[in-house]
Amino acid sequence: MAQIQSVTWPPSKARNQAAVRGQPIDAPRPKANSNNPPAARPAPDRSVIFKNKDTDRDGKLTLEEYLHQFPDQAEGRRRFPTFDTNNDGVLSEEEFVTLGKR
Repeated sequence: MAQIQSVTWPPSKARNQAAVRGQPIDAPRPKANSNNPPAARPAPDRSVIFKNKDTDRDGKLTLEEYLHQFPDQAEGRRRFPTFDTNNDGVLSEEEFVTLGKR
């Protein structure tokens, strides 16, 4: 017959309080309230981004201005024409802010 060894836990204020309240020491913690999901980050203000990218302040973004500090240049080159709804080779603030959708 195998012997069962007893387990000795280090001192713990939480375990002592649970024992005083008559709660099982190894009881699982209650689940977190899932009705309050973490707050979503606000959408970036695309008008502000446009103004920061429009380095010559002419109210239009060239491909070069659009790609400035763009993390993936190939992806930027792919996106640019999808925003340019009038196919004039530059993005107006409206085209940039609405992502080419009207």
